[in-house]
Amino acid sequence: MKVRVLLLSILFGILLLGCTETETPTKAIQTSTPPVQKISTPTPKPTQEILKLRVGETAKTSTREVTVKSATITHTIAWTGMSGTTYTEKAPDGMKFLIIEVEVRNLDQERLYVAASDFKVSDAEGYSYDVSGKTFIYLKDSFPMFVELYKGERKKGRLMYEIPENARGLQVKYDFASILEPVKLAIWEVNS
Repeated sequence: MKVRVLLLSILFGILLLGCTETETPTKAIQTSTPPVQKISTPTPKPTQEILKLRVGETAKTSTREVTVKSATITHTIAWTGMSGTTYTEKAPDGMKFLIIEVEVRNLDQERLYVAASDFKVSDAEGYSYDVSGKTFIYLKDSFPMFVELYKGERKKGRLMYEIPENARGLQVKYDFASILEPVKLAIWEVNS
């Protein structure tokens, strides 16, 4: 039996060697056909319309209205605890609070999802600031972290940002986050 397996293996190896073919490479014959020129068509980049506004003005698309109603810079916040006691919170050293009041209205969507984090603040040096987690503790009328608005509904509330004392050229930005909207970003200038 072992001899048969050995003979079959040798026979199979010989068959494989006989099937190989060696070919000497030759030079390709040149033709008179000119080379194909590549034509590049520039791909249009999607334009992102940026809407620049003043505090109090409304950014409106077919699906929603967004308004930054007010913007206040302060170093202290008075807030009332559950017991009814009023407390004062000071901004950390070298910082100040920016408190904005915003309103979002769903014009045409069955459901519109909006988050407090959709609103960002940036300064003239390009630094970006997120909503402070303290917003939901100190501001009784805070804008929710996340809200679902049905068609025709609106939500209003305040958001707080902790920004450096020397930050200038503050802007509130709202990202519409939709490829269907012509306006992609709304920016409100804050007098700082």
